[in-house]
Amino acid sequence: MSDSNITYLTDVFLLTCVVQTGLSEVILKAARDVGANAGAISHRARGTGVRERLGLLGIAVEAEKEVISILVSSEQRDLVYDNLYRAADMDVPGRGFILVMPLEKVSTYIPKSMIEDLDNSGEDASTANRLATHRYRVKPVNSSAVYCLPDDGTEKKLIRALRDEKQIMRANSISCLGMAVLAEIKTKFGELPKPVLVKKVDVVVPEADADELYDYIYEKANIGRPEGGVIWLAALTVASSFALPADVPVEKA
Repeated sequence: MSDSNITYLTDVFLLTCVVQTGLSEVILKAARDVGANAGAISHRARGTGVRERLGLLGIAVEAEKEVISILVSSEQRDLVYDNLYRAADMDVPGRGFILVMPLEKVSTYIPKSMIEDLDNSGEDASTANRLATHRYRVKPVNSSAVYCLPDDGTEKKLIRALRDEKQIMRANSISCLGMAVLAEIKTKFGELPKPVLVKKVDVVVPEADADELYDYIYEKANIGRPEGGVIWLAALTVASSFALPADVPVEKA
């Protein structure tokens, strides 16, 4: 599959914060304050923490959490991590936690004018763009593709296509609030970009096919258009197999 129209971002990390409900804006503002504006998603989740062990007989009680995931360059990683940790007071028991995941590559819509400016500047793209943008192919050693798409039905069509055309069954989607990679440009100073409803889709793919399927998803979902979403690839240590029972009818469009 041709990759001539796909720009690959490398040296990118995914920072994920799991915090008490109501702290998402604190996290996003703290990230923006240190220049992390490459894109973010957030969603609600159920979890347990130190402070929730206050129920009858000390039994852990489920509590609603917010999960915020932010893309950052390798140069930004430690600075953003430290700022988020301090901003959310994560040293307080039960407040939340933060984790970092290295990504093999990331792709999204980048205006041609920006790419040309980077090419003509003679600078390393990570310095010029703070996104560690490189137009090189990297050989993936992974089996997990994650993509965030507009909430317009694209994710349903894509999951169906992965099943019918590529026999990929290990996929699921959830609704999130997302902020686009270039949203910062359209935002007034001192304000956070307005989040929009998006679909986050996790797909487990065979390691040997990860590179081809990454490009397939990018093109099939038309991610390379303005506000078309983002896709990233990351390593999995192990993943179990999954198959539908033989007597279960296939879902129709």
